[in-house]
Amino acid sequence: MSELNFLSDKFAPNILPEVYAPRLNLRSAFHHAAEKSVVYVSAPAGSGKTVSTLLWLAESKRKPVWIGLDSYDNAPSVFYKQMATGIFSIQPENQAMKQVLTDPAFSASPVEHMVQLLAEMVPEEGFYALVLDDMHMITSGEIRKSLPSVIRRLPRSFAVLILSRHELPEELEPLIH
Repeated sequence: MSELNFLSDKFAPNILPEVYAPRLNLRSAFHHAAEKSVVYVSAPAGSGKTVSTLLWLAESKRKPVWIGLDSYDNAPSVFYKQMATGIFSIQPENQAMKQVLTDPAFSASPVEHMVQLLAEMVPEEGFYALVLDDMHMITSGEIRKSLPSVIRRLPRSFAVLILSRHELPEELEPLIH
């Protein structure tokens, strides 16, 4: 049995439609912005955020860690468990990461456990992209306040793409500027 059987559909990006507008300017902006590590894409539903992200991922050859967010992820314990699970999927053989992820105390201190999980990552070659899709579903002040500190602890091999229908929240501004 595969160690990755724990992943749900929340970790699978949408499939590209057969017909789509490539939005070359947005993909070009992704390439440029990914050099800074974090990309925040704000646009209305149906504007092409997801399609453009999928196209950029294919071009960039980065291994994606895709997390489709919904209203049930709006608690720190759930949000960071999802994020930790996605990151762990890159190194499912890493027993130290697995121990952090399965620690019963994870829910009591999710930010600290997420930071510990990142500290247990073994450096690997290659480039990755953490995609937080539908970030507008996350309104928790605790998540928004702690997310910049967590993202800064990701290895430099990661680009983070945050897709939202809302403007950049004030708490996330330090990631972009």
